[in-house]
Amino acid sequence: MNQKNNELEKIAKVLVFNENLGEGIALVYSTGEKIRFSYREIEGIDGFKILFPGDVVKVIQKGKKKKILKVYESQIRTD
Repeated sequence: MNQKNNELEKIAKVLVFNENLGEGIALVYSTGEKIRFSYREIEGIDGFKILFPGDVVKVIQKGKKKKILKVYESQIRTD
C-alpha cells in the first residue's frame, strides 16, 4: 500500500462485475477487504467499461473518491 498526497493504493482481484448494473466487487490482497466500485471509477479503458472475475486492479483512493486501474487481465475470460 503506497501513500502519497493522501492517496492510498491497493492491489485487488475482481471477484464479480455485473455489467447490467455497472458495478463490481474486488478483494484487496493485503487485507482481505472487499471494495465495491462502479464502471464510472474504471480508468484507462476505452469504450464500454467492464472487468472480469480474476482481473487484477489497482485501487487508488483519495478520501471518498476512488479510481480503478486494470493491472493484469484474467486468463479466464468470457468475452
